[in-house]
Amino acid sequence: MGDEDLEREILMLFAEQLRTQIARLHGPIDSVEQAIALHTLKGAAFGVGANRIGEIARHGEEQIRQHGEVAPRLVDELGQAARETIQFIEEITRT
Repeated sequence: MGDEDLEREILMLFAEQLRTQIARLHGPIDSVEQAIALHTLKGAAFGVGANRIGEIARHGEEQIRQHGEVAPRLVDELGQAARETIQFIEEITRT
């Protein structure tokens, strides 16, 4: 978009969304709430170009459709990807 301040703000909002949704997924929630959290992450991730997170979230949605829940291993993988992405965002948005 050419507006570095706006880009920085969008990335910081995405990092906050990652923190919120990952915390939800690690909490005691049912499969409907898991699906909502994963869908939210998938859309936000693809929107900012965080394709790895988007793909993991998409896979989690598929697990819920097929098995009624998301595997804890996938939640852990998503959490690791989120931590790496947040660290990257923090590094590039420092002023």
